[in-house]
Amino acid sequence: MKQLIVFTLLALLAGCLAVQQQAESAGYISYTRHGNLQAQYPLVDLVRITGFGEVKLSLSFLVSCALAVSSTMLVTQALKPLAQSELASPLARIDHLGSYACRNIYHRAEGRLSEQATAEAWDLSSFRLQNGRHCCKVIDELAFRVIERSYLSKTLLTRRI
Repeated sequence: MKQLIVFTLLALLAGCLAVQQQAESAGYISYTRHGNLQAQYPLVDLVRITGFGEVKLSLSFLVSCALAVSSTMLVTQALKPLAQSELASPLARIDHLGSYACRNIYHRAEGRLSEQATAEAWDLSSFRLQNGRHCCKVIDELAFRVIERSYLSKTLLTRRI
């Protein structure tokens, strides 16, 4: 049974990496493979995202392959179209507070690991538009429009500011 679970996880991971490579070839994302990380909670096949096509980042960030795919979909299918249609300017940059941090929830000495500890969270803070507008603390207008339209999973956009 354990071998079947490992095989299934490896197959899913291989599929995830293939999707990432296709997204990179299409110009949706720029990233480098980071490999494995031996920490309190070992992580495999992490990627460091450096940009989403023409959308820049305040800094690169380290995430699981699954979150890399999800964040690419978030930017290309939700944030970019909504910035243009709702705020009348293309999205130029995403400011964020990071992703990976090996810690427990609320930095407590004991307790369950946070989503940052497994590279499954990306803490967005604001957006910059091509017209120069620096807007939208994530809990503001654009974020609520995105949430209302059900474009996000619970781990991509939270009130962790």
